[in-house]
Formats: sequence, C-alpha cells, structure tokens
Amino acid sequence: MTVLARRSMLTGAAIAAAATTLTPFAQNAPARASAPVAGKQAPGFYRYKVGDYEITIVNDGVWLRSLDPLPTPNIPVADLQKALADSFLPTTAVPYPFNLTIINTGTKLIAIDVGTGGRFPVPPRPREPTSTTLKPQASTPRKSTLS
Repeated sequence: MTVLARRSMLTGAAIAAAATTLTPFAQNAPARASAPVAGKQAPGFYRYKVGDYEITIVNDGVWLRSLDPLPTPNIPVADLQKALADSFLPTTAVPYPFNLTIINTGTKLIAIDVGTGGRFPVPPRPREPTSTTLKPQASTPRKSTLS
C-alpha cells in the first residue's frame, strides 16, 4: 500500500500547476533547428548551393494521373503519349512529382511545402472494419491459472 505524505501531495500539485501554466508557452514557441551544410547527394533528394545557402529538394512521391479525363485538354492524347514516350515515361499516366524544399542557411533550416491547394483528389483510404464486417469469433472457455 502506498502512503502519500502531505509534502509529496503538495509537491505533485505544484508540479502539475507549473506544467499547466507553462504549456501555452511551449506550444507557441517556434521550433529551432540548425544543421551543418551536408554537401552530399543521396537517393530521394537533390542538393545544390545558392551562395552560402544549401538547398535540398526532397522527393515526397509521385502521383500517376490517368489520361482519362485528359489532364491537358488543349493537347491531343496522341501528342501527349508521344511526349511521354520521348521522355521514357509510361504512356498511360502523367506523373506529378511532389517535392519539399529545405533551405539550410547554416544557422536555420527553412522548410517550404507548397502543397496541392486541394486540386488533387485524396486517394481512397482502405475500408476500415465496422461492426457489420467483423464476425464474432468462437471462443473456448479456459480455466484461469491465477489463484
């Protein structure tokens, strides 16, 4: 059995009050980040220098948009497919890459994510099980080993 002394309870209450009071300051504080210039390339990102700044482009994936409906209404499908084939890309979909830009000033890291502005449809999520899709499992009663 745990015995709580009055001093322990007062200390705990003071810590809880301080945590509650200081939480808004911690939530509104900007994240501080800095990193040395890496200067190395690796798969999934591309780095280059602009003056003293190091710019890193991070590949965040590619959306392959089908040709139906046509993403380029002013270009015939045959011309679009030829341009895709000439670029060694699949001719059944147009790739839209998503990239994130990181600027390293040496003392700050700045992340720029322009997003899609809601122009691309959200891919459908896998269907989550519901009470109607879950089937009850047969259970076998077991004897408890606890005394």
